[in-house]
Amino acid sequence: MPDIEKLMEEWNPELDSTLSQIKLPSATIDATTEEYADICLAVADIPVHNNSRIQSLHLLFSLYNEFKNSQHFRNVAYDGHNNNHNNTETNRLEL
Repeated sequence: MPDIEKLMEEWNPELDSTLSQIKLPSATIDATTEEYADICLAVADIPVHNNSRIQSLHLLFSLYNEFKNSQHFRNVAYDGHNNNHNNTETNRLEL
């Protein structure tokens, strides 16, 4: 399994640009839970070994927890909130 620190590294600008231009599938997609989990894991670049998603999903949720508790991202969110106080749209990670 990849290391959390490796997964938290900044994506290359080309990938970041592509992801900002496309809409990722939401939970309302017509897919099984397993298929949707596979999509989320693939976007996060987390492999699934031997068709067992338990460790992979644990890593995904651990990664989410690291981002949520990261001081860097708290500061970015706080700065964004102060700079866009008239903006009613909220950015969020939707799993």
